[in-house]
Amino acid sequence: DSIIKNKSNFIPSKGRNKARDDFCNHIQRFPFTPPKTKVKSNFNSIEWKNLRDLQQDKSLTIKEADKGSTVVLMNTDFYKHL
Repeated sequence: DSIIKNKSNFIPSKGRNKARDDFCNHIQRFPFTPPKTKVKSNFNSIEWKNLRDLQQDKSLTIKEADKGSTVVLMNTDFYKHL
């Protein structure tokens, strides 16, 4: 078992503390949902189109490099003969 997990199954009874009851009722009606932040793209629409064209080109092979976060683009025939 996790040492962090609360092993208690205590549920406080309602009616003993009006402020707590009001707070719990409010929270249950309005559950927290984190705001969705829009991620700004690194590419403009022309660059996205060019990337899709490269991905669909069967004469090219796109692979992740062995190290780092680089991308390798090479001729498919050359890649098959490696």
